[in-house]
Amino acid sequence: MQSARKTGARRHQRNPSPTDGQKDDPRPPSIRILLVDDQVIFRETFRAWLTSNPDTEVVGEASNVRDAVHLAGTLHPTLVLTEICFSRNHGIEGIREMKSMYPGIKIVALTAYLSETSIRAALQAGASGLLEKSGSLEEVRSALDNVIKGKTYLCARAAEIVAQGYKDKGRGPLEVLSQREQDALRCIAGGMRNKDIALHLCISVNTVEKHRANLMDKLNLRKVASLTAFAIQQGLTAISAVQNGNATGVVWSGHGEEP
Repeated sequence: MQSARKTGARRHQRNPSPTDGQKDDPRPPSIRILLVDDQVIFRETFRAWLTSNPDTEVVGEASNVRDAVHLAGTLHPTLVLTEICFSRNHGIEGIREMKSMYPGIKIVALTAYLSETSIRAALQAGASGLLEKSGSLEEVRSALDNVIKGKTYLCARAAEIVAQGYKDKGRGPLEVLSQREQDALRCIAGGMRNKDIALHLCISVNTVEKHRANLMDKLNLRKVASLTAFAIQQGLTAISAVQNGNATGVVWSGHGEEP
């Protein structure tokens, strides 16, 4: 195990109180928390807020999954508050490993990118709560309180996504897609580049990228080739770009009608 300075893992020790050893010592914090996130500023912000609550104690921090699993075993936290999207390893695997090795630990997952896939993966791995990083500190407090009591907590956005997923189960594959997403799918199936799709649909390249991500998430696909195959299976008209000098046109192909 590397030093805490290199890996970002940190153990926190409580400074002795002037009243230590006296009979009227306050009860120890009821929630011992391990913070896991690769962003230092996030850990510092949460540590400052959490330690301002008399019933919580931040016993350690980790900046990666490996250290988180190690500290979960040595520090014996009551609850782990962890990001699920890391640059090098996936936090979902960390949740699964911690719950396998230390079943009594409660885990609340955090993410900046909520989707039905990430929600399902986190809950199946063993998380008892799921929060959006853009949420309020009051919501974090509510999540901690509920999870410690043995309940499952989903933030409002996660609950909305889950509810929509149940509604969509009885619908056809194309029905879960918005009209704009279907338009983007036609263009992707035709091999158009993002900038050509943006030009054709009169939207920004960033919006095209968002549509592409939504398509893969809603259809549970991981490759552009799979999107193309899906469009063909559904009988969608593929749209491809045609270069003519400095102008870009589009060509429709397949069995569908021109949009």
